[in-house]
Amino acid sequence: MPINIRCRCGRCTPVESVASGTRPTCPACGRVLVAAPRAPATAPTAAPGPMPAAGRPTPPPPSPPPLPAAPSREGKPRRLAPGRRGILAAVGAVGGLAALLAVVLMWRGSDGREAAAAPRLVAGAVPGVPPSIGPALEPARAAAGPAGRPAAAPVAAPEARPLSTREIVERTEASVALIKGKGGSGSGFLIGPGTVATNSHVIRREMIRNLEVYFPSAAGADKGPHRAALRYEDPRRDLAILAIESGLPAIPIARSHRFARGEDVTIIGSPGLGHGQLLLQNAVCKGVLSSETDIDGMHYYQLSAAVNPGNSGGPAMNSAGEVIGIVTLKSSTEEAIGFCIPIGDVAAALRGLGGPGGAGDEAAAARKHGVAAVYHGLHRFCEVHAKALNLYLQGMADAMQQGRPATDGFRAAREAIGGDLRQVEEDADDLKAELDRLGGDAAPGGAGRALRGLWDAYSDMKRLIDRPQGTFEGFRTRAFQAKDRFARASGSVEGELGLSPDD
Repeated sequence: MPINIRCRCGRCTPVESVASGTRPTCPACGRVLVAAPRAPATAPTAAPGPMPAAGRPTPPPPSPPPLPAAPSREGKPRRLAPGRRGILAAVGAVGGLAALLAVVLMWRGSDGREAAAAPRLVAGAVPGVPPSIGPALEPARAAAGPAGRPAAAPVAAPEARPLSTREIVERTEASVALIKGKGGSGSGFLIGPGTVATNSHVIRREMIRNLEVYFPSAAGADKGPHRAALRYEDPRRDLAILAIESGLPAIPIARSHRFARGEDVTIIGSPGLGHGQLLLQNAVCKGVLSSETDIDGMHYYQLSAAVNPGNSGGPAMNSAGEVIGIVTLKSSTEEAIGFCIPIGDVAAALRGLGGPGGAGDEAAAARKHGVAAVYHGLHRFCEVHAKALNLYLQGMADAMQQGRPATDGFRAAREAIGGDLRQVEEDADDLKAELDRLGGDAAPGGAGRALRGLWDAYSDMKRLIDRPQGTFEGFRTRAFQAKDRFARASGSVEGELGLSPDD
């Protein structure tokens, strides 16, 4: 039975038998084949051959064939045994990944933060590579940043770009109001749905039913006129809030504004020229916040801006198009010096709306405003007629000195004050209707009786002007009595309501 004998060169040779005195050799390398001794319970092996004869040396085994020579550095890469190639390939893959990861970490650590759009390389994210470092195994250390450095603070979003004057005007002008009354006009703006903010002095001497609210830059029916109702008024703070029916948007207000010297402001309003003969509707002017000051115990921002009568009640806006104040005053002697009420006071007034019996009691505010409007109207009527009486007396005295009849002096007096007298006559019926509507009980503190006393003083002076008669001395006595009655009635109203002609 043949057996296989493996030579040192690795060649297996089948040998039928090993006869005495014969030595099988490897056909590949010529070495003498020697069978390994048989181990128990193993496959049979060839029988051991005879020992070489004494004195006959055994030839040395031939050397194995040499391996192919490695090529030079300029040639092809050396080929490695399959086992060594696999080991080095695995080591190279891991080393390359480690080098790439080190480069990424160095790049991230160069300025302490990672670019927002750059993807992050995380160990374990590559298929077939187990996580050994990075967030997958060490989240706390990875969150702290490379080399244990603290994570960078989040970068704040950049502030919104300041709007240009043109952009501010385009966004807000449709919601800036022109408020007209019989005695003049002013400005305002929508501070909420159907809610207009303005100055108290813009409407103070007007009866609410005579107010007309326009939006000069709006389109169609939104332009107006709109009828208004009074919701809130604070004459001391010079604030008033009106309600109208309008779907126009409100101008946003700065909710947490703080005074900043030099802050740019844009003002929109409708100033009048030539005693209101010409209205510049929704005129725009620029300025800055210059300082803060208190006037009569009230806080104001001082504006370096060209505000004029008619701008009162209009919005002063910051570079974001938000209202930071309401224009209210201007210097009577200096140009480009105006004042505005901080928007925080307006926000406080809005919060107080609607409280029964308080500052937001709309019915009480309307009654109080009606009394004040009647008082100011009657006071103006009486002042015009008191001035006419003085002109009558002066004209009569001049005529008598020239040897002419005293009544000749009436003609010159009427020419001097006739326009004011005609205006009073036009407004008298409306004011009388308001007085009758208030009645004695409707006026706070019984001021209705004092208002009727003021009306009676006006009526006395009007009769003397319309039908002057009697001697110069008699006319002068009656004129003095009528003016005295006016002074006493006015003082009574002022004492009971705390009003004054300058309010």
